[in-house]
Amino acid sequence: MIASLKYEFNRANGASDKTGVTEMCLAIPGRIAGIRDGYAEIDYGGVFKQASLRLVKNARVGDYALVHAGFVIQLLDQEAGAELEKLIAETRG
Repeated sequence: MIASLKYEFNRANGASDKTGVTEMCLAIPGRIAGIRDGYAEIDYGGVFKQASLRLVKNARVGDYALVHAGFVIQLLDQEAGAELEKLIAETRG
């Protein structure tokens, strides 16, 4: 499951891109399993990878996080994280 943060660029919002093209930043959801030396060990449903915590504050073990390009870019509240985890489980069958 991929969560996406979408940024629209068009004339209405004064962006410099006048083509109407939509650009997107993709973030992968996971749960923080451990923290050490400014890095979180992220659990992606049993696959573990490291991500930098430089862009967020107050990350804790057990928090749900969105990760992009090796950086945690957002922490999710427990309710949103649980809902996302449920949706991911449904897609796996």
